[in-house]
Amino acid sequence: YGAESDLERLLGDSELIARKSYHRGLDAGFSLSTRERAIYGAAHEMGAVWGRILEVDGVPVAFIHAFRWRRTLFGTYMGFDREASRLPLGTLLLFESLQELCADGGIDS
Repeated sequence: YGAESDLERLLGDSELIARKSYHRGLDAGFSLSTRERAIYGAAHEMGAVWGRILEVDGVPVAFIHAFRWRRTLFGTYMGFDREASRLPLGTLLLFESLQELCADGGIDS
């Protein structure tokens, strides 16, 4: 995630995944509402949005979001398409993200 157009893709892909997630079935988790769009827009203006999408064969299947402020990452949402695979895609994305953040060195907590 990086540029303005990436924010729209991050949010759009996340909504596609969230519709198929366990959390959505509980009426919880990420939802691309007007409120969330405003929060992410404001965070983007501050340079604080951090997010990753996992794709399998070009199809988004898992996401993780956080707000990055100074040297702290504040987790917001994560989810995965439970129909996409029997593999733990959300866990895979979480571990890949943690590895990336540790290698980056810009996060303390």
